[in-house]
Amino acid sequence: MFNSGHWIGKIIGFAIGMAKGGLPGAIFGAFLGHLFDSWRAGNSQARGIQAAFFTNLFATLGHLAKADGHVSQAEINQIDQLMQRMSLSGEDRNEAIRQFNRGKEADYSFAREIRNFARLTVVRPDLRHMFFEILVQAAAADGRLAPAEVQILRVVIKELRLPVQLLDELLAWFRSGRQGAGPNYQAGRNSSSSPDQDYALLGISNKASDSEVKRAYRKLMSKYHPDKLIHQGLPESAMEIAREKTRTINTAYDRIKARRGFK
Repeated sequence: MFNSGHWIGKIIGFAIGMAKGGLPGAIFGAFLGHLFDSWRAGNSQARGIQAAFFTNLFATLGHLAKADGHVSQAEINQIDQLMQRMSLSGEDRNEAIRQFNRGKEADYSFAREIRNFARLTVVRPDLRHMFFEILVQAAAADGRLAPAEVQILRVVIKELRLPVQLLDELLAWFRSGRQGAGPNYQAGRNSSSSPDQDYALLGISNKASDSEVKRAYRKLMSKYHPDKLIHQGLPESAMEIAREKTRTINTAYDRIKARRGFK
């Protein structure tokens, strides 16, 4: 079906170009209009993905909380902590609560909605990874996950086509104290962290060469760079969580560099 929103820049550019410079001007104007239309379409798509990220995150958290048949006060506190970390207030906070409650309903179509989110983010693997990481952080903030919750998270992994071992890796990182989700968490400031934990955070062993350490660091910083994730569709409210991650990576990398004596 014809959508004038996809052509408005081309049409205006063509008309102005024709008036100013004849056919050559019209062709150039249509080209500039095409760039404008592409920019508008990209912005519109990013906003749609941001909205889907937000609604799916809190609805899935509601579904997880109700997985064992009862939503505990501890689980409600976990969601409140997440909303604080995301600096949600006013209507944004109310919308998060609405989505969480929607996810608790018996008729909530979890598999269908997470599949729709997967279709929206098919070329955004880093955004999918960040979505899942925030989801696990919030769900596991009290240090435990019920078998029913783990099963739901396995479905998310499958639908988002993430590595099957990712859940176990994230839980290991959180339990080591590298990335707590509670209100007293301070990124990258775990004084009891060990060298092995720093290497594990970078996804390498302590036997890796200096060049492998640097390569792993650059790869992670690219994956979690807030500006890149925002462009892919990360909501502004989740920016601070992405920044926490990059600060933690930087701190681990700095410690490894200091131990090895390279810059």
